[in-house]
Amino acid sequence: MITIPNRHQDTEAGLHRRYEVRPLDKQTREPKEPDAGAVYFVLRLDHGCHDPNHLKACHVAALAYARAIGNDRMASDMRELVAFHAGVKVAKEIVSEIE
Repeated sequence: MITIPNRHQDTEAGLHRRYEVRPLDKQTREPKEPDAGAVYFVLRLDHGCHDPNHLKACHVAALAYARAIGNDRMASDMRELVAFHAGVKVAKEIVSEIE
């Protein structure tokens, strides 16, 4: 298994652990322990990100996921979410880049 350093160990701004993600229990909607060995990758889609290259990469990744997921409702929701945060024009430009 690959070891991903935390933010304070990563001095070169590479891939690092920054968030703790836990699934919600379906009945109670309370956080539960993730499956052993589960790996999550978090994308920030809002404008709280101060690096425009990182933000665009997150939008591109989210839209590529929407295209590949094979679930029309989830894809539509993801495109709508990106369009809301990036703007419709930017989202359309990104879609045309990845097609």
